[in-house]
Amino acid sequence: MSTGEAAQDVSADLGVSRALSLAATLLDAAPSGLTKAEIRSRVDLYDSSAGSSVDAFEQMFSRDKRYLRRNGIEIDERLPHDASRRGDHDHRYLIDPESYGLPGIELTAEEAAVLRRVTLLWSGSRAQQSIREVVGALDDRSRLSRGAGESPEPSSSEQTSLSGGVAPPHRVRWGEDQEIDHVQALLTQGIGAPVTFDYAARGTRRTQTRRVLSWGWGVRGRWYLVGYDLDRQAVRIFRLDRIRGEISALAAPDEGWTEQDRAAQQQTANAGTEELHRKATAYLDALGDSAEPALVPLEAAVTASAVGLEEIRRLSDRRLRDLLRARLDAVARAHQQLPSPPAALPAVRAAKTPDAAPRKIARLLNMAAHLESTGGARLSTLLERFALTPQQLHRDLISLQQAGSFDADRFGEFIDLTPEIPLSRRDFTQQLIPQDPVISIRLPAGRMSAVMARPLHLSTPGALSLLIGLEGLLAAEDSAEQSAAARSLREKVRGIVPEAVADAAASLSVAWTVENDPAVQRTLQILGAAVPDGHSVEIDYEDRQGRASTRRVDPVHLIHDGRGSYLQAWCHDAQAERHFRISRIRRARPLPQTRIGAEALALAAQEPRPPAVPAEGDLRAVVWAAPSAVATVRGWAPERAADSAEGGLFAEIRLPSQETLERMIIDAEGEIILCAPQNAVDSLRDRLVRGQRRLRRIQEQSRMLEADDERTAP
Repeated sequence: MSTGEAAQDVSADLGVSRALSLAATLLDAAPSGLTKAEIRSRVDLYDSSAGSSVDAFEQMFSRDKRYLRRNGIEIDERLPHDASRRGDHDHRYLIDPESYGLPGIELTAEEAAVLRRVTLLWSGSRAQQSIREVVGALDDRSRLSRGAGESPEPSSSEQTSLSGGVAPPHRVRWGEDQEIDHVQALLTQGIGAPVTFDYAARGTRRTQTRRVLSWGWGVRGRWYLVGYDLDRQAVRIFRLDRIRGEISALAAPDEGWTEQDRAAQQQTANAGTEELHRKATAYLDALGDSAEPALVPLEAAVTASAVGLEEIRRLSDRRLRDLLRARLDAVARAHQQLPSPPAALPAVRAAKTPDAAPRKIARLLNMAAHLESTGGARLSTLLERFALTPQQLHRDLISLQQAGSFDADRFGEFIDLTPEIPLSRRDFTQQLIPQDPVISIRLPAGRMSAVMARPLHLSTPGALSLLIGLEGLLAAEDSAEQSAAARSLREKVRGIVPEAVADAAASLSVAWTVENDPAVQRTLQILGAAVPDGHSVEIDYEDRQGRASTRRVDPVHLIHDGRGSYLQAWCHDAQAERHFRISRIRRARPLPQTRIGAEALALAAQEPRPPAVPAEGDLRAVVWAAPSAVATVRGWAPERAADSAEGGLFAEIRLPSQETLERMIIDAEGEIILCAPQNAVDSLRDRLVRGQRRLRRIQEQSRMLEADDERTAP
């Protein structure tokens, strides 16, 4: 050991190294393959782990085969073609090099840009990681098809970011992990299948078990399921974020099914998937037509009026007064008797995805392919690309070095990494990580060198996430160029995934919500022209607290998160990056002679960032969310939280002000209840009482005016 070098305290995951060595050895042994005895004698990690125990070897070998197959690596078992003549009855195991990994695919620059846009769609951590893995695999395979290190030539529109025209919004934050899990469960069951789940309808404090014949599913700002509710004997639309727990297959008709249930299922089966999909799409489309465009601005004004009590005096629209009265009454009823939170809410901890062996095997094989196809990558790139901690990456690299291909003489040619990976955690984290060197790989010579440079087949969740995202970009129709690239990429991806996966993604009904206020549309047009042209804009803006200001901003990106549109910009007044909700911009005036500054240009070179939950402010509040509002409260990034018996959630959240808190509570119409602090509860109750009193006074005045009009009418 050299002076200053720490003792080894990190070792390889031998189970993962062994599975990788099995794959490499079988690839090099193709096309004849190896018998089980030959595998055991060649791959040193079997003998060193199993010793003389045949049972231990059998268990390890069976487990490694299962893990490799789970990652799309098919291990064939067959008898030699001349087995009978030779009296050879031992099965031989082999991996066909032609079937290993992703088939060849080459992406254009426009298709690569579409891939980057798809990664923005998913907001859940697992969904983000899944789509990143898929995008990375496609990028590596495309690079391998072109030749290591080469990149597609950028199009003229990509070479010049400030190219004129109207900038389409970046689509972001389309689905949380739980919603994507529900979508995948529905896709697995298929259209027409009977399913069951626990559902929290709006205005209820408890979940109810629902039995539904699924007709179709899709997104209209939120994810929905359309189906025939067997217990209510009617078509219903369910928000996926209000489903608690899992969506399960409903058992086939049995004694628990009524004659009506059986008849409904038969009618569903007779309709066929295409007809059911058409009906589901029609129901989803009707969601966007259910509110008159004229009513949408009124809805947006309800909470502002409830919080800013002075505004109530100026309410002349009866529909707005009725909406406001209903909302205040609902919130007041909910706060008559407060739910009791636990004495001490536990801290929210980030959910950890189990780093199971099959996942590690897939990661290391894809990491080897990435290093080979790129000619090497920095440690920081590997950490970000594979979403790893330094500790995980350290063990991965050591495990990779312990894998190799073994010949008949038990000579092992191992995977070699440069520079040498230290075996102590201290040396890796304190010396190698800060240096951030380029890690290069040398795969063993032979057949496996070319084959293992290919990334693995796309996982089913990853392929579905990608195809669903492409359907979403096509539904947006933001630009002809983007739509053409998304369409061609979709066809390429469909050609390399199982047909069932492609069909499942195509069964979704996807559409984006739109801002249908004419004033908002004008603002979007002004900003959409300013972004590609690179000029500043002056805006009159009203923030969450209702505070008005005039600002000069340098627009960078338009962002649509499925439920609203935002401008990402450099704000000259704040001297910082800011996100402005488009519906809160009261006026936008272009400044074509004023070019955007260096700060905005630096932001424009980065991936768009969606607006973050406001974390400033010292107001901490404990709230209870009904099951149907849990997703809303989780969006405020609770610091402490606990599930309640009714399927709801107690949570401690941090907000900038009492006004922000009251806006959130009133927006929820009784589905979120403020539990603490008591002075905040008292303030909210006082505001509700005063608002109700003023509404009654206005109503009485209106009746008196109407009576006067009747008396004076000719």
